Amino acid sequence: MVLYLSKRKKMIVGGSAAFFALGISFSISENLYNHYYSSPLLITYSQASPSTIAKNRPNQTGFSPVTNAKFIPIPLKETELKKKKKTIPEIPIPKVEKEIIISKPVEKIEPKVEKEIIISKPVKPVEKIEPKVEKEIIISKPVEKIEPKVEIIEEPAAPIETPVPVPIPAEPIKKVVSPSYSYSEPQNIEKQPEITTKTKLTPSFGQIESAKANWKIGIKNQITITETNIRKHDKKIAEYERQIREDYDIFYKGKISKESFEESVRYQIWVENNYKKREQDYLQILKEDQIRGPQFSASDLKLIERGMTVSKENHHIWNFVNPDDNPVIGKNGTYRKRNERRVLNTPGWAPRSPFGIANQEFEGWTKSDISQEFQSEINEILGSNQNSDSIKIYKYTPNDQNPNKSSKSEIKAVSLDANDENAFNKFQEFLKKTAGKKIDAVVLKNVGSTKQGQNISQILAALPENVQKLTLFLDDQKAINGLYTLRGKKLKELELYSNTKPIDDYWAINPNAVADVDYISFDYNNPASYHKNTPDEKIPGSIIFDTLRWDKNDSEQTITEGLRIAFGSKIYERPFQGRYGGKGGYPTNLDFSDTNIKTIKNLKFDEIDNLFNENLQNWKEDKYAQEDYHGFKKLKFVYLYFGIDQNSTQNLANSQTNKSFSASVSDFEGAQYTERLSGIQDPFVPPAAVIYFRENGQSQQNVVFNLTGTPSEDAKKQLKAFVEATNRGYPFAKIVVDSEEIKQELIKYYQENANPEKRKRSQGKFAERELEVKNSTSSK
Repeated sequence: MVLYLSKRKKMIVGGSAAFFALGISFSISENLYNHYYSSPLLITYSQASPSTIAKNRPNQTGFSPVTNAKFIPIPLKETELKKKKKTIPEIPIPKVEKEIIISKPVEKIEPKVEKEIIISKPVKPVEKIEPKVEKEIIISKPVEKIEPKVEIIEEPAAPIETPVPVPIPAEPIKKVVSPSYSYSEPQNIEKQPEITTKTKLTPSFGQIESAKANWKIGIKNQITITETNIRKHDKKIAEYERQIREDYDIFYKGKISKESFEESVRYQIWVENNYKKREQDYLQILKEDQIRGPQFSASDLKLIERGMTVSKENHHIWNFVNPDDNPVIGKNGTYRKRNERRVLNTPGWAPRSPFGIANQEFEGWTKSDISQEFQSEINEILGSNQNSDSIKIYKYTPNDQNPNKSSKSEIKAVSLDANDENAFNKFQEFLKKTAGKKIDAVVLKNVGSTKQGQNISQILAALPENVQKLTLFLDDQKAINGLYTLRGKKLKELELYSNTKPIDDYWAINPNAVADVDYISFDYNNPASYHKNTPDEKIPGSIIFDTLRWDKNDSEQTITEGLRIAFGSKIYERPFQGRYGGKGGYPTNLDFSDTNIKTIKNLKFDEIDNLFNENLQNWKEDKYAQEDYHGFKKLKFVYLYFGIDQNSTQNLANSQTNKSFSASVSDFEGAQYTERLSGIQDPFVPPAAVIYFRENGQSQQNVVFNLTGTPSEDAKKQLKAFVEATNRGYPFAKIVVDSEEIKQELIKYYQENANPEKRKRSQGKFAERELEVKNSTSSK
């Protein structure tokens, strides 16, 4: 096919092609002029803005090679400092004045630069530096004014080092890691408040060297033990691998699939490998510590000064060089003195065993049954046909194991098994009948074990005056409330045991009830940690108390006196040292639920604080008490219990409750809740306090809070703490106030003083509780 074009069309096409070719030629020449295609990595410039293009690595930083225009670099961030030519490894360049002034004049030294160094001893104060500067000094950091302050760094099992920044040392100083100890005079260190300015660390060189030698032996022993443990795990792993290879066909084929068998055994291998890995990691730490050597902290040096040293068995354990110096189990230790104070004193420091307690046996005393001497009285009370084994009489005679044999005389003790209801009900009559036969001790066993609600108050009220020692085995927590009849009775010793739950949270003791008891003995045994040989075997232990309680007719004055007893005269008795015991321990819960008080306002806690701190500072069982006194400690409490109104009732038919707690705003003005409740003020130290309302020892729910009067600002503050603490337990069903004005005042106060989250949840409420006006409530 032949395309035919007219002459006119040919002229138009040719002209268009010429103009198109001309444009293409200009475009190509422009690109060739501006770009060189042989390497895409070369730096290029644009004539449009040559002075604002930053180059990757320009050879000439002053001008652009395109137009010779002055080159203006893009400003960099302050941290992205340009690097100079390397005389040493490139370091950020600070601005340096002719003179560098720090806190004290320093000697003139050469500007030989080293990295910042931490040395183990304080160095002399650095004087004024005058470096020889040619252009710029390159140092590790911008130099500021430096206070050459010695600071002790405390870490567990680590030396106290004094980091001193040396900006430009005269000579390079290498950090020497020495296995020897290093320490400085103690300063005020917040991390370990026990190291106070009163303490002078003056252990002798010989004491420290001996501790170092023991440390080396102890860590070597731990390395050996750890290596042995690793080999044991290797043997177990090898045995499991053998089972995979050999045991399936012999023992398990046809019973389970091979895959299931191997999966089970490989899981055991995985477990052993985890244990092995843990031991290997610990071994690595031990070997690193062994290379570094013993490094004693300020606390360690304090122990050394006080006669302790590192154990040769374990370098993490400290022992007394002279065992007699041990303040707990030593020759004059606390435990030994406690055993000496018993009516039936025992030798040594160890507490009595569960077996000895359950069978009423005492080391250092020979026990014999003399019940036949009292058989006529037993038969007269119980009847000749009744089981007379419920009442037993034992005689205790000091034997050769008793260190005080010459000063001790025989003791007669009568024991009652409270499981025998007949014997329990008539036991006070037996005590009256035998008053002339000099009974020295009374033991009540199994109280509340099978008969809940047994009341021991009548028996305790009938105790003869010559009784020196009372022992109670209580398996019902309410039974201890009968102690109130001991008020005014002189006893040398009281033993409080439980066979089933000695460390239960709900035990409570009235300190006023035991005001006239000289000593309350203590033998810790946790039944959960013992294996019973028979199901009915008893594992008794001393009861631990977290709660102080008071009885029905106890007034605020009586309660304050009870606090004086607990934190004063009885502070050395274990029941008044809280769950963990020892100096500084105390019961953190207060139970007023059996009393009529509605507030802690009138309890003299400031006086109790002073009494408590005076005892801490002069703790007679600790000769370092004054030296270790950390400062004033304010008593705070975790659980508070109040009783509901006596006229509170519950409508069982419609499940509505009329249980109430009524109080006046005057009960909250200066009520101390913000000061005495734990965990509600800065710093927020847990646990946060909780308030419960009880009836007959049981915490009640949906209690209505009836508040009368117009609250002051402080009353509102105390109410806020009070209601928030109640919210952590069983919250109020509602709060009833006298007027709409009071309601709005409380709502406004809470919105202004609560945190944002609580404000959001308390719109139209007070501390998340509904507010109602008394008149509107009564009209419904």
